[in-house]
Amino acid sequence: MILNDERDEDYPTNLHTINGVDLKNVKIFKYLGSKIQYDQPSTGTTEIESRIELAKCKFESIKYILCNQTIHMWIRQLFYNAFIRSRLTYACQTWTLTCEQTRQLNSTHVYLLRRMIRGGFKRQTSETADHVMPRVYNADQVLKICNASELSGFINKQRTKFAAHIIRQPNSRHTKQLMFNADKYHRTGNRTGSLLEQAVAASGKPENQFLTEARNRKF
Repeated sequence: MILNDERDEDYPTNLHTINGVDLKNVKIFKYLGSKIQYDQPSTGTTEIESRIELAKCKFESIKYILCNQTIHMWIRQLFYNAFIRSRLTYACQTWTLTCEQTRQLNSTHVYLLRRMIRGGFKRQTSETADHVMPRVYNADQVLKICNASELSGFINKQRTKFAAHIIRQPNSRHTKQLMFNADKYHRTGNRTGSLLEQAVAASGKPENQFLTEARNRKF
């Protein structure tokens, strides 16, 4: 795979030949459980859609537990966090997300939790309504009933911890050098913030304060 390649029609089908055998060059590669697409830098749409699909498939396989109203909600929530949220946010500590990707993940999270509530998809009724009525439970109420938090908050917490861990590493470590890389090259269009930039923005603190607290193990 040639990462961050902008070609489509001219994208090479093989990169090298060994003993007369061509090494196939692919556009999508699964590495350590994460899907990487050649033309999607940072966290690509392919990976986010894969995470959502895996979470929904696992939900279907154990919905007899998650949607069982005879089991207390806090027990079902433990199952949800262990089997569903873990798939939805796998490796999220390294993600750099766009606003649309964040919205998509939060929406999926609320949708799956809504399925665990009796009448979670029920809409308000009105005899004079000539449009689609809002649901009985909005997103905030669904989170409160399930004793859950917004998924973006969980992702931000994981990214903050991971960024702080890298900050405490020796300057010789490649991961730290990459995080503080001074190369400002990026494609044209809206730029997705780096892992450090998004972690700092989520903390709501100045970068110098964030770095100081990270070194002092405040995260």
